[in-house]
Amino acid sequence: MKKRIATIIFTVISFVIISSYSVYAENVVFINDNFENLSTSNWSDNTGRGTKTVEQNEDGKYMVLNSTSSYFNYQANNIYSTRRLYCSADIKFDSGDSEIQVRESRDVSASGFTMAGRLRKRLGYLEYFTNGKYEKMNDSNGNWIKLSDVSKWYTIRMVLDIKTNKYSIYVIDRQTQSVLTKVENVDFYGECQYINYFAFSSSSKLCVDNVRIEEVEVKKIKPDLEITKTASSSGGKYSNPSDTVTYTITVKNKGTKDITTSVIDELPEALENITCTDQENAVIENGIIKWDNVTLKAGQTIVYTVTGKVKENTNSSITNVAIVDKDGEFEKKSEVTTEVFDESVAINKTEISKTADKSYVKTDDTVIYKIELKNTGKDYKIEDLTDKKIVTTDVIPDELEYLGNAYYELPNDKKQYTQGIIYDNETKMLTWNLESGIYNIFTNNSIVTLYIPCKVKVQALEDEDITIKNIATSTTLNKTSNESIVKVLKSKGLDIEKYVNEIYENANKDKLIYQNKTESNKDKVDIDFEENYLVNYKVKISNTSNSDIVLNQENGIFHDSATNLNYNK
Repeated sequence: MKKRIATIIFTVISFVIISSYSVYAENVVFINDNFENLSTSNWSDNTGRGTKTVEQNEDGKYMVLNSTSSYFNYQANNIYSTRRLYCSADIKFDSGDSEIQVRESRDVSASGFTMAGRLRKRLGYLEYFTNGKYEKMNDSNGNWIKLSDVSKWYTIRMVLDIKTNKYSIYVIDRQTQSVLTKVENVDFYGECQYINYFAFSSSSKLCVDNVRIEEVEVKKIKPDLEITKTASSSGGKYSNPSDTVTYTITVKNKGTKDITTSVIDELPEALENITCTDQENAVIENGIIKWDNVTLKAGQTIVYTVTGKVKENTNSSITNVAIVDKDGEFEKKSEVTTEVFDESVAINKTEISKTADKSYVKTDDTVIYKIELKNTGKDYKIEDLTDKKIVTTDVIPDELEYLGNAYYELPNDKKQYTQGIIYDNETKMLTWNLESGIYNIFTNNSIVTLYIPCKVKVQALEDEDITIKNIATSTTLNKTSNESIVKVLKSKGLDIEKYVNEIYENANKDKLIYQNKTESNKDKVDIDFEENYLVNYKVKISNTSNSDIVLNQENGIFHDSATNLNYNK
Protein backbone atom coordinates (compact mmCIF):
# COMPACT_ATOMS: atom_id res chain seq x y z
CA MET A 1 0.00 0.00 0.00
CA LYS A 2 1.26 3.41 -0.89
CA LYS A 3 1.37 5.86 1.92
CA ARG A 4 2.31 9.51 2.13
CA ILE A 5 2.87 12.37 4.49
CA ALA A 6 0.27 15.04 4.63
CA THR A 7 -0.44 17.66 7.19
CA ILE A 8 -4.09 18.21 7.90
CA ILE A 9 -4.82 21.28 9.90
CA PHE A 10 -8.43 21.47 11.02
CA THR A 11 -9.92 24.65 12.41
CA VAL A 12 -13.09 25.75 14.07
CA ILE A 13 -14.69 28.97 12.92
CA SER A 14 -16.95 30.60 15.41
CA PHE A 15 -19.22 33.45 14.45
CA VAL A 16 -20.75 35.38 17.31
CA ILE A 17 -24.04 37.23 17.35
CA ILE A 18 -24.66 38.98 20.63
CA SER A 19 -27.91 38.27 22.36
CA SER A 20 -29.97 41.17 23.67
CA TYR A 21 -30.23 41.61 27.39
CA SER A 22 -31.04 45.28 27.97
CA VAL A 23 -34.13 46.75 29.56
CA TYR A 24 -36.19 47.97 26.62
CA ALA A 25 -38.69 50.74 26.22
CA GLU A 26 -42.38 49.88 26.32
CA ASN A 27 -43.79 47.91 23.36
CA VAL A 28 -40.39 47.35 21.81
CA VAL A 29 -40.09 44.52 19.28
CA PHE A 30 -36.55 43.37 18.50
CA ILE A 31 -36.69 41.24 15.40
CA ASN A 32 -35.23 37.77 15.14
CA ASP A 33 -36.97 36.59 12.00
CA ASN A 34 -35.93 33.63 9.86
CA PHE A 35 -39.45 33.17 8.42
CA GLU A 36 -39.56 29.50 9.41
CA ASN A 37 -43.14 30.08 10.63
CA LEU A 38 -44.08 31.18 7.09
CA SER A 39 -45.15 34.52 8.57
CA THR A 40 -44.23 38.11 7.72
CA SER A 41 -46.27 39.60 10.56
CA ASN A 42 -43.34 41.71 11.78
CA TRP A 43 -43.32 43.53 8.46
CA SER A 44 -45.81 46.01 7.11
CA ASP A 45 -46.12 47.89 3.81
CA ASN A 46 -45.25 51.53 4.31
CA THR A 47 -46.12 52.61 0.77
CA GLY A 48 -48.77 50.31 -0.59
CA ARG A 49 -46.63 49.70 -3.67
CA GLY A 50 -45.20 46.25 -3.03
CA THR A 51 -45.98 42.68 -2.04
CA LYS A 52 -44.23 40.23 0.22
CA THR A 53 -44.39 36.45 0.35
CA VAL A 54 -42.50 33.59 1.95
CA GLU A 55 -40.87 31.15 -0.42
CA GLN A 56 -38.75 28.06 0.01
CA ASN A 57 -36.12 26.28 -2.07
CA GLU A 58 -32.81 24.55 -1.37
CA ASP A 59 -31.76 27.60 0.68
CA GLY A 60 -34.68 27.21 3.08
CA LYS A 61 -37.53 29.62 3.87
CA TYR A 62 -37.10 33.35 3.27
CA MET A 63 -39.10 36.49 2.60
CA VAL A 64 -39.38 37.62 -1.01
CA LEU A 65 -40.16 41.20 -1.92
CA ASN A 66 -41.78 41.63 -5.35
CA SER A 67 -42.50 45.01 -6.84
CA THR A 68 -44.43 46.15 -9.86
CA SER A 69 -43.49 49.78 -9.39
CA SER A 70 -40.22 51.62 -9.01
CA TYR A 71 -40.07 51.67 -5.24
CA PHE A 72 -41.44 50.12 -2.09
CA ASN A 73 -40.35 49.51 1.46
CA TYR A 74 -41.39 47.60 4.53
CA GLN A 75 -40.97 48.66 8.11
CA ALA A 76 -40.38 46.74 11.28
CA ASN A 77 -42.77 47.67 14.05
CA ASN A 78 -41.79 49.83 17.04
CA ILE A 79 -38.04 49.51 17.24
CA TYR A 80 -36.89 52.10 19.77
CA SER A 81 -33.41 52.26 21.13
CA THR A 82 -31.15 54.74 22.83
CA ARG A 83 -28.16 52.43 22.86
CA ARG A 84 -26.31 50.37 20.29
CA LEU A 85 -28.03 48.28 17.67
CA TYR A 86 -26.83 45.29 15.69
CA CYS A 87 -28.86 45.06 12.49
CA SER A 88 -28.16 42.05 10.31
CA ALA A 89 -29.85 40.31 7.39
CA ASP A 90 -29.03 37.75 4.72
CA ILE A 91 -29.72 39.17 1.27
CA LYS A 92 -29.97 37.69 -2.20
CA PHE A 93 -29.95 40.57 -4.67
CA ASP A 94 -31.71 40.55 -7.99
CA SER A 95 -30.52 42.44 -11.02
CA GLY A 96 -32.43 45.60 -10.07
CA ASP A 97 -31.66 48.33 -7.52
CA SER A 98 -32.12 47.54 -3.83
CA GLU A 99 -31.74 49.34 -0.51
CA ILE A 100 -31.44 48.46 3.15
CA GLN A 101 -32.42 51.28 5.49
CA VAL A 102 -32.20 51.89 9.23
CA ARG A 103 -33.76 55.19 10.29
CA GLU A 104 -35.55 57.36 12.81
CA SER A 105 -38.98 58.46 11.59
CA ARG A 106 -41.35 61.01 13.09
CA ASP A 107 -43.92 60.70 10.33
CA VAL A 108 -44.38 58.88 7.04
CA SER A 109 -43.20 61.67 4.79
CA ALA A 110 -39.89 61.50 3.03
CA SER A 111 -38.68 64.51 4.96
CA GLY A 112 -39.76 63.16 8.30
CA PHE A 113 -36.89 60.80 8.99
CA THR A 114 -33.21 60.80 9.79
CA MET A 115 -31.19 58.17 7.92
CA ALA A 116 -29.06 56.24 10.40
CA GLY A 117 -27.80 53.54 8.07
CA ARG A 118 -28.35 53.01 4.38
CA LEU A 119 -26.78 50.58 1.90
CA ARG A 120 -27.69 50.60 -1.79
CA LYS A 121 -26.94 48.23 -4.65
CA ARG A 122 -27.05 49.77 -8.08
CA LEU A 123 -26.48 47.43 -11.04
CA GLY A 124 -24.39 45.22 -8.79
CA TYR A 125 -22.30 47.98 -7.24
CA LEU A 126 -22.52 48.90 -3.55
CA GLU A 127 -22.87 52.38 -2.07
CA TYR A 128 -23.46 53.66 1.45
CA PHE A 129 -25.20 56.87 2.50
CA THR A 130 -23.48 59.58 4.55
CA ASN A 131 -23.52 63.36 4.77
CA GLY A 132 -26.44 63.52 2.36
CA LYS A 133 -24.72 61.64 -0.48
CA TYR A 134 -23.68 58.18 -1.57
CA GLU A 135 -20.11 56.89 -1.27
CA LYS A 136 -18.61 53.87 -3.00
CA MET A 137 -17.78 50.70 -1.09
CA ASN A 138 -14.40 49.38 -2.19
CA ASP A 139 -12.66 46.04 -1.87
CA SER A 140 -9.27 45.50 -0.22
CA ASN A 141 -7.54 46.68 -3.39
CA GLY A 142 -9.44 49.97 -3.46
CA ASN A 143 -11.70 48.98 -6.35
CA TRP A 144 -15.45 49.64 -6.34
CA ILE A 145 -16.88 46.31 -5.25
CA LYS A 146 -19.50 44.70 -7.45
CA LEU A 147 -21.79 41.87 -6.37
CA SER A 148 -22.39 40.42 -9.78
CA ASP A 149 -23.61 36.97 -8.69
CA VAL A 150 -27.34 37.60 -8.11
CA SER A 151 -27.91 33.98 -7.05
CA LYS A 152 -25.55 34.24 -4.09
CA TRP A 153 -26.47 35.03 -0.50
CA TYR A 154 -24.68 37.86 1.31
CA THR A 155 -24.87 38.91 4.95
CA ILE A 156 -25.26 42.64 5.49
CA ARG A 157 -24.50 43.81 9.02
CA MET A 158 -24.91 47.33 10.36
CA VAL A 159 -23.67 48.36 13.78
CA LEU A 160 -25.32 51.62 14.94
CA ASP A 161 -24.28 53.76 17.89
CA ILE A 162 -26.98 56.26 18.84
CA LYS A 163 -24.67 58.04 21.28
CA THR A 164 -22.04 58.92 18.69
CA ASN A 165 -24.35 59.09 15.66
CA LYS A 166 -22.07 56.76 13.71
CA TYR A 167 -22.51 53.38 12.07
CA SER A 168 -20.49 50.67 10.36
CA ILE A 169 -21.39 48.31 7.50
CA TYR A 170 -19.97 44.82 6.88
CA VAL A 171 -20.67 42.83 3.69
CA ILE A 172 -19.99 39.13 4.26
CA ASP A 173 -20.09 36.07 2.00
CA ARG A 174 -22.68 33.94 3.79
CA GLN A 175 -21.16 30.64 2.74
CA THR A 176 -17.52 31.33 3.60
CA GLN A 177 -18.15 33.99 6.29
CA SER A 178 -15.37 36.09 4.78
CA VAL A 179 -15.69 39.89 4.88
CA LEU A 180 -15.87 41.18 1.31
CA THR A 181 -15.87 44.87 2.20
CA LYS A 182 -16.57 47.16 5.12
CA VAL A 183 -16.83 50.81 6.17
CA GLU A 184 -16.59 51.90 9.78
CA ASN A 185 -17.62 54.92 11.84
CA VAL A 186 -19.75 56.54 9.14
CA ASP A 187 -21.74 59.62 10.17
CA PHE A 188 -25.52 59.48 10.38
CA TYR A 189 -27.36 61.89 8.11
CA GLY A 190 -28.64 64.16 10.84
CA GLU A 191 -28.89 63.73 14.59
CA CYS A 192 -30.68 60.52 15.57
CA GLN A 193 -32.46 60.03 18.90
CA TYR A 194 -33.91 56.56 18.38
CA ILE A 195 -34.44 53.93 15.69
CA ASN A 196 -37.84 52.67 14.68
CA TYR A 197 -37.48 51.48 11.09
CA PHE A 198 -35.52 48.65 9.55
CA ALA A 199 -36.60 48.57 5.93
CA PHE A 200 -35.91 47.00 2.57
CA SER A 201 -36.72 48.45 -0.78
CA SER A 202 -36.21 47.24 -4.29
CA SER A 203 -37.20 47.97 -7.85
CA SER A 204 -37.50 44.27 -8.63
CA LYS A 205 -37.08 41.07 -6.63
CA LEU A 206 -35.21 40.91 -3.33
CA CYS A 207 -34.82 37.88 -1.04
CA VAL A 208 -34.38 38.45 2.70
CA ASP A 209 -33.52 35.90 5.41
CA ASN A 210 -32.32 35.73 9.03
CA VAL A 211 -33.19 39.30 9.99
CA ARG A 212 -31.83 40.34 13.37
CA ILE A 213 -32.15 43.60 15.26
CA GLU A 214 -30.62 43.39 18.72
CA GLU A 215 -29.72 45.95 21.33
CA VAL A 216 -26.51 45.93 23.34
CA GLU A 217 -24.86 48.36 25.69
CA VAL A 218 -22.92 51.24 24.22
CA LYS A 219 -19.85 49.73 25.78
CA LYS A 220 -18.64 47.10 23.36
CA ILE A 221 -19.33 43.60 24.55
CA LYS A 222 -16.28 41.42 24.23
CA PRO A 223 -17.32 37.84 23.58
CA ASP A 224 -15.44 35.45 25.80
CA LEU A 225 -15.60 32.25 23.82
CA GLU A 226 -12.95 29.58 24.17
CA ILE A 227 -12.56 27.29 21.19
CA THR A 228 -10.20 24.32 21.18
CA LYS A 229 -9.72 21.42 18.86
CA THR A 230 -7.91 18.11 19.32
CA ALA A 231 -7.32 15.16 17.01
CA SER A 232 -6.97 11.44 17.41
CA SER A 233 -6.37 8.77 14.80
CA SER A 234 -6.73 5.01 14.58
CA GLY A 235 -3.16 5.01 13.25
CA GLY A 236 -1.69 7.05 16.08
CA LYS A 237 0.37 10.20 15.48
CA TYR A 238 1.46 8.98 12.03
CA SER A 239 -1.71 7.85 10.35
CA ASN A 240 -2.05 5.93 7.12
CA PRO A 241 -4.51 6.30 4.26
CA SER A 242 -7.82 4.61 5.17
CA ASP A 243 -7.26 5.35 8.87
CA THR A 244 -10.08 7.08 10.76
CA VAL A 245 -9.38 10.54 12.16
CA THR A 246 -11.61 12.01 14.86
CA TYR A 247 -11.57 15.70 15.71
CA THR A 248 -13.03 17.00 18.96
CA ILE A 249 -14.27 20.61 18.93
CA THR A 250 -14.89 22.23 22.31
CA VAL A 251 -16.68 25.57 22.54
CA LYS A 252 -16.99 27.21 25.95
CA ASN A 253 -18.76 30.43 26.94
CA LYS A 254 -16.46 31.85 29.61
CA GLY A 255 -18.49 35.05 29.90
CA THR A 256 -21.36 36.04 32.18
CA LYS A 257 -23.96 36.45 29.41
CA ASP A 258 -25.61 33.93 27.10
CA ILE A 259 -24.24 33.90 23.55
CA THR A 260 -25.81 32.66 20.33
CA THR A 261 -23.22 31.60 17.80
CA SER A 262 -22.57 29.46 14.76
CA VAL A 263 -19.83 26.81 14.78
CA ILE A 264 -18.31 26.12 11.39
CA ASP A 265 -15.77 23.44 10.52
CA GLU A 266 -14.18 23.58 7.08
CA LEU A 267 -13.38 20.01 6.08
CA PRO A 268 -10.02 19.22 4.46
CA GLU A 269 -10.08 17.52 1.09
CA ALA A 270 -7.97 14.71 2.55
CA LEU A 271 -10.98 13.29 4.42
CA GLU A 272 -14.05 11.44 3.15
CA ASN A 273 -17.07 9.64 4.66
CA ILE A 274 -17.64 12.51 7.09
CA THR A 275 -19.89 12.08 10.13
CA CYS A 276 -20.45 14.37 13.10
CA THR A 277 -22.34 14.68 16.36
CA ASP A 278 -25.65 16.55 16.43
CA GLN A 279 -26.00 15.65 12.78
CA GLU A 280 -29.71 16.57 12.76
CA ASN A 281 -28.89 20.23 13.35
CA ALA A 282 -25.72 20.29 11.27
CA VAL A 283 -25.61 21.34 7.64
CA ILE A 284 -22.90 19.61 5.58
CA GLU A 285 -22.35 21.10 2.13
CA ASN A 286 -19.54 22.38 -0.05
CA GLY A 287 -16.93 20.93 2.27
CA ILE A 288 -18.26 22.76 5.36
CA ILE A 289 -20.04 21.57 8.51
CA LYS A 290 -22.12 24.27 10.17
CA TRP A 291 -24.06 24.19 13.40
CA ASP A 292 -26.27 27.30 13.33
CA ASN A 293 -27.96 29.24 16.14
CA VAL A 294 -26.02 27.48 18.88
CA THR A 295 -26.88 29.04 22.23
CA LEU A 296 -24.35 28.75 25.03
CA LYS A 297 -25.44 29.89 28.45
CA ALA A 298 -22.93 31.62 30.66
CA GLY A 299 -20.25 29.08 31.65
CA GLN A 300 -21.65 26.36 29.34
CA THR A 301 -19.44 24.06 27.25
CA ILE A 302 -20.55 22.26 24.09
CA VAL A 303 -18.50 19.48 22.49
CA TYR A 304 -18.74 18.35 18.86
CA THR A 305 -16.90 15.53 17.13
CA VAL A 306 -16.13 15.17 13.44
CA THR A 307 -14.96 11.83 12.02
CA GLY A 308 -13.64 11.02 8.58
CA LYS A 309 -11.50 8.52 6.69
CA VAL A 310 -8.16 9.52 5.19
CA LYS A 311 -8.27 9.28 1.40
CA GLU A 312 -5.82 7.18 -0.56
CA ASN A 313 -2.84 9.03 -2.05
CA THR A 314 -3.20 11.89 0.37
CA ASN A 315 -0.47 14.46 0.01
CA SER A 316 -1.55 17.94 0.95
CA SER A 317 -1.28 20.61 3.59
CA ILE A 318 -4.49 22.33 4.66
CA THR A 319 -4.49 25.32 6.97
CA ASN A 320 -7.66 26.96 8.27
CA VAL A 321 -7.98 29.66 10.90
CA ALA A 322 -10.56 29.81 13.66
CA ILE A 323 -12.19 33.19 14.14
CA VAL A 324 -14.41 34.93 16.62
CA ASP A 325 -16.42 37.86 15.29
CA LYS A 326 -16.39 40.97 17.47
CA ASP A 327 -18.22 43.81 15.81
CA GLY A 328 -16.80 42.72 12.50
CA GLU A 329 -13.25 42.29 13.80
CA PHE A 330 -11.85 38.80 13.36
CA GLU A 331 -9.53 37.05 15.74
CA LYS A 332 -7.54 33.84 15.25
CA LYS A 333 -8.21 30.82 17.40
CA SER A 334 -7.33 27.11 17.44
CA GLU A 335 -5.41 24.79 15.08
CA VAL A 336 -4.64 21.07 15.22
CA THR A 337 -2.38 18.92 13.03
CA THR A 338 -2.63 15.27 12.02
CA GLU A 339 0.18 13.73 10.01
CA VAL A 340 -0.62 11.07 7.44
CA PHE A 341 2.16 8.77 6.24
CA ASP A 342 2.49 7.62 2.64
CA GLU A 343 5.55 5.54 1.89
CA SER A 344 5.90 6.50 -1.76
CA VAL A 345 5.90 10.21 -0.98
CA ALA A 346 8.15 9.94 2.06
CA ILE A 347 10.95 8.00 0.40
CA ASN A 348 10.83 10.06 -2.78
CA LYS A 349 11.71 13.06 -0.66
CA THR A 350 14.78 11.30 0.73
CA GLU A 351 17.95 12.10 -1.26
CA ILE A 352 21.21 10.12 -1.49
CA SER A 353 24.66 11.55 -2.17
CA LYS A 354 28.24 10.23 -2.11
CA THR A 355 31.55 12.07 -1.64
CA ALA A 356 35.17 11.22 -0.81
CA ASP A 357 37.40 13.00 1.70
CA LYS A 358 40.17 13.35 -0.93
CA SER A 359 40.16 14.25 -4.58
CA TYR A 360 43.79 13.24 -5.26
CA VAL A 361 45.56 10.26 -3.71
CA LYS A 362 48.67 8.17 -3.99
CA THR A 363 49.15 4.44 -3.74
CA ASP A 364 48.47 3.11 -0.22
CA ASP A 365 46.58 6.29 0.76
CA THR A 366 43.35 5.94 2.74
CA VAL A 367 40.13 7.26 1.22
CA ILE A 368 36.99 7.62 3.32
CA TYR A 369 33.76 7.67 1.34
CA LYS A 370 30.74 9.42 2.81
CA ILE A 371 27.18 8.44 1.85
CA GLU A 372 24.41 10.79 3.02
CA LEU A 373 20.68 10.16 3.22
CA LYS A 374 18.74 13.43 3.62
CA ASN A 375 14.98 13.74 4.15
CA THR A 376 13.83 16.85 2.27
CA GLY A 377 10.13 16.17 2.87
CA LYS A 378 7.83 15.54 5.84
CA ASP A 379 8.75 13.48 8.90
CA TYR A 380 8.14 9.76 8.52
CA LYS A 381 8.74 6.56 10.44
CA ILE A 382 11.08 3.95 9.01
CA GLU A 383 8.94 1.26 10.64
CA ASP A 384 6.13 2.28 8.29
CA LEU A 385 8.21 1.32 5.25
CA THR A 386 7.37 -1.99 3.58
CA ASP A 387 10.60 -3.70 4.76
CA LYS A 388 10.91 -1.50 7.87
CA LYS A 389 14.37 -0.32 6.72
CA ILE A 390 16.18 1.81 4.14
CA VAL A 391 18.58 -0.40 2.14
CA THR A 392 21.67 1.22 0.57
CA THR A 393 24.44 -0.60 -1.34
CA ASP A 394 27.91 0.38 -2.53
CA VAL A 395 30.23 -1.74 -4.67
CA ILE A 396 33.85 -1.02 -3.73
CA PRO A 397 35.87 -0.28 -6.94
CA ASP A 398 38.62 -2.75 -7.94
CA GLU A 399 41.24 -0.02 -7.48
CA LEU A 400 40.41 0.09 -3.77
CA GLU A 401 40.54 -2.27 -0.83
CA TYR A 402 37.81 -2.14 1.81
CA LEU A 403 39.48 -1.67 5.21
CA GLY A 404 36.43 -2.68 7.25
CA ASN A 405 35.12 -0.69 10.21
CA ALA A 406 32.42 1.15 8.22
CA TYR A 407 30.04 3.02 10.48
CA TYR A 408 27.21 5.57 10.37
CA GLU A 409 26.11 8.54 12.43
CA LEU A 410 22.54 9.59 13.19
CA PRO A 411 21.41 13.24 13.27
CA ASN A 412 22.66 15.11 16.33
CA ASP A 413 24.32 11.92 17.52
CA LYS A 414 28.10 11.45 17.20
CA LYS A 415 27.98 7.78 18.19
CA GLN A 416 29.36 5.32 15.65
CA TYR A 417 26.78 2.66 14.71
CA THR A 418 27.71 -0.55 12.87
CA GLN A 419 24.44 -2.50 13.09
CA GLY A 420 23.03 -3.48 9.73
CA ILE A 421 26.35 -3.09 7.78
CA ILE A 422 27.28 -6.20 5.77
CA TYR A 423 30.25 -6.66 3.39
CA ASP A 424 30.57 -9.44 0.78
CA ASN A 425 34.23 -10.20 -0.03
CA GLU A 426 33.41 -11.93 -3.32
CA THR A 427 31.16 -9.27 -4.83
CA LYS A 428 32.89 -6.44 -2.95
CA MET A 429 29.40 -5.10 -2.15
CA LEU A 430 28.73 -3.26 1.08
CA THR A 431 25.06 -3.30 2.17
CA TRP A 432 23.75 -0.81 4.70
CA ASN A 433 20.38 -1.51 6.35
CA LEU A 434 19.15 1.54 8.22
CA GLU A 435 16.56 -0.25 10.33
CA SER A 436 13.69 1.08 12.42
CA GLY A 437 15.13 -0.51 15.55
CA ILE A 438 18.09 1.87 15.39
CA TYR A 439 16.55 4.98 13.83
CA ASN A 440 12.80 5.31 13.67
CA ILE A 441 11.54 8.81 12.91
CA PHE A 442 13.29 10.35 9.89
CA THR A 443 12.60 14.04 10.44
CA ASN A 444 12.55 16.82 7.83
CA ASN A 445 16.00 18.09 6.74
CA SER A 446 17.81 15.54 8.90
CA ILE A 447 20.85 13.66 7.54
CA VAL A 448 22.12 10.15 8.27
CA THR A 449 25.76 9.62 7.22
CA LEU A 450 27.67 6.38 6.40
CA TYR A 451 31.51 6.35 6.38
CA ILE A 452 33.42 3.70 4.37
CA PRO A 453 37.27 3.58 4.74
CA CYS A 454 39.21 2.21 1.76
CA LYS A 455 42.89 1.85 0.74
CA VAL A 456 44.29 2.76 -2.69
CA LYS A 457 45.80 -0.38 -4.31
CA VAL A 458 46.82 0.81 -7.77
CA GLN A 459 50.00 2.50 -8.96
CA ALA A 460 49.57 5.28 -11.50
CA LEU A 461 51.74 5.54 -14.57
CA GLU A 462 54.60 8.04 -14.80
CA ASP A 463 52.70 10.52 -16.95
CA GLU A 464 49.04 9.64 -16.43
CA ASP A 465 46.55 9.79 -13.52
CA ILE A 466 44.12 6.96 -12.74
CA THR A 467 40.47 7.89 -12.15
CA ILE A 468 38.37 5.92 -9.66
CA LYS A 469 34.58 6.32 -10.03
CA ASN A 470 31.98 5.12 -7.58
CA ILE A 471 28.18 5.36 -7.22
CA ALA A 472 25.98 4.32 -4.29
CA THR A 473 22.40 3.07 -4.75
CA SER A 474 19.34 2.64 -2.55
CA THR A 475 16.83 -0.03 -3.47
CA THR A 476 14.33 1.39 -0.99
CA LEU A 477 14.55 4.89 -2.34
CA ASN A 478 14.89 3.65 -5.92
CA LYS A 479 17.63 6.26 -6.33
CA THR A 480 21.33 6.44 -7.16
CA SER A 481 23.81 8.91 -5.79
CA ASN A 482 26.03 11.28 -7.68
CA GLU A 483 29.29 9.89 -9.11
CA SER A 484 32.17 10.26 -6.69
CA ILE A 485 35.56 10.74 -8.46
CA VAL A 486 39.02 10.18 -6.93
CA LYS A 487 42.25 10.44 -8.96
CA VAL A 488 45.44 8.50 -8.29
CA LEU A 489 48.24 10.89 -9.14
CA LYS A 490 50.87 10.10 -11.74
CA SER A 491 54.31 9.15 -10.47
CA LYS A 492 55.96 12.45 -11.46
CA GLY A 493 54.67 16.00 -11.94
CA LEU A 494 54.75 19.60 -10.75
CA ASP A 495 52.21 22.38 -11.26
CA ILE A 496 53.27 26.02 -11.28
CA GLU A 497 50.98 29.02 -10.87
CA LYS A 498 52.07 32.66 -10.84
CA TYR A 499 49.79 35.51 -9.80
CA VAL A 500 49.82 39.17 -8.75
CA ASN A 501 49.81 39.27 -4.97
CA GLU A 502 50.10 43.00 -4.06
CA ILE A 503 50.32 46.37 -5.77
CA TYR A 504 51.75 49.46 -4.06
CA GLU A 505 51.62 53.09 -5.20
CA ASN A 506 55.42 53.39 -5.06
CA ALA A 507 58.59 51.43 -4.34
CA ASN A 508 58.52 52.48 -0.67
CA LYS A 509 55.24 50.57 -0.16
CA ASP A 510 53.62 53.65 1.38
CA LYS A 511 50.14 52.81 0.08
CA LEU A 512 48.66 49.38 -0.71
CA ILE A 513 46.14 49.74 -3.55
CA TYR A 514 45.49 46.05 -4.29
CA GLN A 515 45.75 42.73 -2.48
CA ASN A 516 44.85 39.31 -3.91
CA LYS A 517 42.12 37.74 -1.77
CA THR A 518 41.78 34.49 -3.66
CA GLU A 519 45.49 33.68 -3.79
CA SER A 520 45.18 32.66 -7.44
CA ASN A 521 45.41 34.17 -10.90
CA LYS A 522 41.60 34.10 -11.07
CA ASP A 523 41.41 37.31 -9.07
CA LYS A 524 40.71 40.17 -11.50
CA VAL A 525 43.03 43.19 -11.28
CA ASP A 526 41.31 46.25 -12.69
CA ILE A 527 43.86 49.08 -12.14
CA ASP A 528 45.33 51.76 -14.39
CA PHE A 529 49.04 51.23 -13.75
CA GLU A 530 51.35 54.18 -13.19
CA GLU A 531 55.09 54.21 -13.87
CA ASN A 532 56.21 54.03 -10.24
CA TYR A 533 53.79 51.28 -9.08
CA LEU A 534 55.40 48.32 -7.31
CA VAL A 535 53.95 44.90 -8.18
CA ASN A 536 54.66 41.82 -6.05
CA TYR A 537 54.06 38.38 -7.52
CA LYS A 538 53.64 34.97 -5.89
CA VAL A 539 54.51 31.60 -7.37
CA LYS A 540 52.74 28.40 -6.30
CA ILE A 541 54.60 25.15 -6.98
CA SER A 542 52.50 22.03 -6.31
CA ASN A 543 53.60 18.42 -6.31
CA THR A 544 50.97 16.60 -8.37
CA SER A 545 52.73 13.24 -8.34
CA ASN A 546 52.69 10.31 -5.96
CA SER A 547 56.35 10.71 -4.98
CA ASP A 548 58.40 13.36 -3.22
CA ILE A 549 60.34 15.94 -5.29
CA VAL A 550 63.36 17.88 -4.06
CA LEU A 551 63.77 21.44 -5.38
CA ASN A 552 67.07 23.27 -5.37
CA GLN A 553 67.41 27.05 -5.57
CA GLU A 554 70.42 28.75 -7.11
CA ASN A 555 70.62 32.47 -7.82
CA GLY A 556 66.86 32.82 -7.52
CA ILE A 557 66.17 29.92 -9.87
CA PHE A 558 64.37 26.68 -8.86
CA HIS A 559 65.81 23.46 -10.28
CA ASP A 560 64.35 19.97 -10.33
CA SER A 561 66.41 17.42 -12.15
CA ALA A 562 63.61 14.86 -12.20
CA THR A 563 61.29 17.01 -14.28
CA ASN A 564 63.76 19.53 -15.64
CA LEU A 565 61.73 22.24 -13.90
CA ASN A 566 63.37 25.58 -14.33
CA TYR A 567 61.58 28.61 -13.05
CA ASN A 568 62.97 32.11 -12.44
CA LYS A 569 61.72 33.41 -9.11
